[in-house]
Amino acid sequence: MVKYCPVCECEFDDDVLVCYKDKSALKKEKPQYKDLVFIDVYAVGTNIEAQKIILYLKEHNILAVENSLSISQLPVFTDMDYIVSVEQNRLKEAIALIKKAQQDGIISEYGDFMVE
Repeated sequence: MVKYCPVCECEFDDDVLVCYKDKSALKKEKPQYKDLVFIDVYAVGTNIEAQKIILYLKEHNILAVENSLSISQLPVFTDMDYIVSVEQNRLKEAIALIKKAQQDGIISEYGDFMVE
């Protein structure tokens, strides 16, 4: 039997309880967003900052995930190691929210937008 991480969608053997990457509890059901298209939107330097952005977007009903820089859709030349990706159909809204979060001091200004 297989379990899935609800955040990164990785598959794990049934005896594994927690995703090694993002520490999320594993589920028996496949993630519902398995067929959604995600776009890399923002790169940051720390996992903590990426998680803050993901939670902020989630509070605004935007599904976001963290991707490794090595699997980015775009060639990237940055010292930022963590990428936040959002649903393609919510991209413009996510960009506006991230900019607002920066202005309001909710997240750091030290990040790079990967799309505009």
